[in-house]
Amino acid sequence: MVHANREETYRFAAGRGLEIYVFGLERRLRLTLEADYGALLVRNGVPIGYGYAVLLFDRADLAINIFETYRAGESPYIFSRFAALFTITSAPRSW
Repeated sequence: MVHANREETYRFAAGRGLEIYVFGLERRLRLTLEADYGALLVRNGVPIGYGYAVLLFDRADLAINIFETYRAGESPYIFSRFAALFTITSAPRSW
């Protein structure tokens, strides 16, 4: 996300050394109803990927990209923690 809002940046400890940094879009660029978030995935202090979430009412569109070097058995865990983060914070009924 090119236009991240510094005032809306959050860090979540997701377990197993995974941290997810989430940032919202600058207020002047936001859409009326849709909430867009970017994310940086960090494991043990090393960036391992990025993602985004688009929230609209009770729906969420999520995606992550884990850098090729770090794609292995932990990828499903990382996505599940990313999805859980937005389930906890916004409670979507549909993905």
